[in-house]
Amino acid sequence: MNTKKMAVSGVIALTVLAVMLAVVPSALAQPPYPANSTYFLPENSTGVYCQNNTIVQVRVNTTVDCYGPQVDIYFDTSCVNITDVNFTGSPWKDGSEGWSYPYGTDAGIVRILGGGIAGASGDNLLANITLHCINKTCDCTSYLDFRDTALPDDIGEPIPHTTHNGTINCTAIPAPDLKVEFDDPQYIFANLTNVLTAKITNIGNKKAENFVVAINITSDCTGNEVYNNSTTVSSLDPSASAIVNLGNWKPTTVENITINVTADYTNVTGDRDMSNNYKVEVRNTSCACGEYPTNPACVDCINDTMLPDTCYGYRGQHPMSTIYQGGSDVIYTVGDYKYKKDKVTFVIGPGGDINRITNTTADIPPGATIVNATLYVYGTWYNAWTYGYDPRPYFQMSFKNSSIPETPISPVTYYNDSKGFTTMEKYQYLTFVYDVTQYVTGDDTYIANRTTPGAWGKGYTSGMALMVIYDDGSSSNMKYKIAHGCDRVATEYIKDERHQYHVTPEDATTKATFPKVDKKKLVEAKLFTVTVDGVHFSTGVPTKESLKFNDCPWYEGAWSNEGMGSGNDYPIGFNRSDVTACIADTGETAYFQERDGSYKNGFSAVFACLRTKEGVPIISVEPPETIVQPQDQFDVNITVNPNGAPVYGVEYYLRYNTSVVRAETQNKGPFLGGFDDTVVVHNEIDHANGIVSYAETRKGPDGVLNPGTLATIQFTAIGERGATTGLNLTGVIIVNNATKKPYATIIIENGTVTIYDNIPPVAKGHSKFRYNYAAKKFESLALLCSNSTNPNEHKGYNITYVRWSFGDGQYGTSEGGLPDDARDGICVCKDHAYTSWKWTAGDYEPFNASVTVTDDGCPEASDT
Repeated sequence: MNTKKMAVSGVIALTVLAVMLAVVPSALAQPPYPANSTYFLPENSTGVYCQNNTIVQVRVNTTVDCYGPQVDIYFDTSCVNITDVNFTGSPWKDGSEGWSYPYGTDAGIVRILGGGIAGASGDNLLANITLHCINKTCDCTSYLDFRDTALPDDIGEPIPHTTHNGTINCTAIPAPDLKVEFDDPQYIFANLTNVLTAKITNIGNKKAENFVVAINITSDCTGNEVYNNSTTVSSLDPSASAIVNLGNWKPTTVENITINVTADYTNVTGDRDMSNNYKVEVRNTSCACGEYPTNPACVDCINDTMLPDTCYGYRGQHPMSTIYQGGSDVIYTVGDYKYKKDKVTFVIGPGGDINRITNTTADIPPGATIVNATLYVYGTWYNAWTYGYDPRPYFQMSFKNSSIPETPISPVTYYNDSKGFTTMEKYQYLTFVYDVTQYVTGDDTYIANRTTPGAWGKGYTSGMALMVIYDDGSSSNMKYKIAHGCDRVATEYIKDERHQYHVTPEDATTKATFPKVDKKKLVEAKLFTVTVDGVHFSTGVPTKESLKFNDCPWYEGAWSNEGMGSGNDYPIGFNRSDVTACIADTGETAYFQERDGSYKNGFSAVFACLRTKEGVPIISVEPPETIVQPQDQFDVNITVNPNGAPVYGVEYYLRYNTSVVRAETQNKGPFLGGFDDTVVVHNEIDHANGIVSYAETRKGPDGVLNPGTLATIQFTAIGERGATTGLNLTGVIIVNNATKKPYATIIIENGTVTIYDNIPPVAKGHSKFRYNYAAKKFESLALLCSNSTNPNEHKGYNITYVRWSFGDGQYGTSEGGLPDDARDGICVCKDHAYTSWKWTAGDYEPFNASVTVTDDGCPEASDT
């Protein structure tokens, strides 16, 4: 006998048994059952698909010797199989032991029979069974049940005993198992950009990594592929799901289509079950191939799943346009509204409501004229199929103020948009417009009451607002443009966790249009917009709903209910934006856009107000005309009048003729502020070229609205008499405080300087013979008058001295009324008595009188 070989074999056998026992470490922790029982050790075991290393002991515990024990073990063949029974280490291993499938290999029964030559008592191993998990795709648990057990004693009598059954839990081999749950959206729209997605779930027990999800769409009419795309998913954990974006598709035809989505398209994950890796769905239309749009009536918007873009709303098909415009101020207040509240109070005046347009108290100045007052009522959940497509009978209102009793009012007009898809299309969003101008008289308390209370189907009140346009004469440079309506926009509509509708934000955009604003006169532009359901349903703060004005960037998260409460209770959202820098050269447009990630199925754009402030700043040379004498020194001010346009900085270049004047100094003025408030950027005099340049800007955030002197320049008149020069402002830049950019239009008022050159007056004399022999013999009286003129326009036009030579040797002056402006002529007279005469050739000889006039020029000038 080869004892060495036997020893080695024994070591190997013991090693195998040790390894087999090592896979069930919990056996040591499980206490034995009481005597006279059969049980499994471990009682509950685990295994992995296709691995034969799950060993379970079958044990017998008796108080007397047991000979040839027999047990039948039942198990679930869909989950596990028993592939081997080993008696090593069993006291009943004597050569007569054995095991079998008594009813075939598929019956799920194994019979184990211990040897009967020798008996054994106590807690003993009968056999080790090897369990083989056969489930591939999912976890399972199989029962391990003792049935038909027999424990004979030494005379063959059965030993009474109990049996303790067990289980084995089999887990699938670690591998991903990707399942395509569905592909969305459930409704595909022609001429809209549909966002295609699929839900992929990893039902396996291993992470799937870097797998491709592909989509293929074919036309049932032509059989041709109309769209395909694929994307790579980096990872997906076991039991996790992902919504995979498969691109955007904008079909142009309404036709039946077939959509096929495949996960792990390139077979890289080792997916254990490829049968659920794909999903095929269809989108159908009632129209025959090529029938639409020739016959649009073929479309069934309720039942079809392939639809034209004319079915349903949500795509910005009801844009708002300007309804009111003018030049005054506007109030928009929501009073004490709340969702489903049918009676709302508005308090206009000190301590009252907030004017949401300016975020200040809603107050109408005393004496103001009410240009327009409009009550807006916003509604939802109105069932047009049940109660008709005209909702006005169910939104009857009354209105009152403190002196006028409650008075019924009817809507001037209303706007509506549909709420959802299929049968949900019957529910409408609404904006009602009521003219209450005759009831709004100024600061007061106003009450709006819905006299047909809201109810399911008849519509609930989402909220109310009172808009008042007034003119108190103080806002001549304020302009308003107002648009209102109701346009529901949404990129997605989710029901039962699926996208019924899903398009890009560009297809979920509406707008409000306004007439062109004159950029040349613009000081500032403020946009106020209102939405319903554009706020977070819980917090009332902004979501991803977005606003854009003209070509300026999108403002994501534009609307808030400004702390009123939850969005469910206070769904009206407000936004105030400075759009001065966004004003276009053509008409003005505000865009409202819904984006993915918002907390409701869309929102409604209901109101927009564009308020502009016009004003053109004026820069002037003061005084505009300066008359000086040769060698005079004189000051010229450069003044700025903002004219309603706040000024942040100014730059100019003043040009003059160097042969006429010389600039000596230039000093900062107080217009933009003190030395601590501003920075003088530039202050130079170019004597050679006759240019005085200056630039100054403020330091702080605010501009200047009050007129004042920007700078003072001292000149010396160096030219000849009569010389003139312009003082011409060029290169002027006046910076807008709001935009920190130059105003497009400014008014420039230049000046002139003239060195005085006195033009002599023109003396004109007249006489009138009044009396002969007036007081004594031979005495005659005459009235002599001077109708003199002076052509000087600026200086020296005043006659300061008139002297007469009467021709009889006497002289005199005119008294009173001097100096006098002689530009249009003056008339001063003098009475003179002639007491002498000259007789020649039988007649009197006339006296020749003359008049001399002198002006106040420098130097004085005279004429006779």
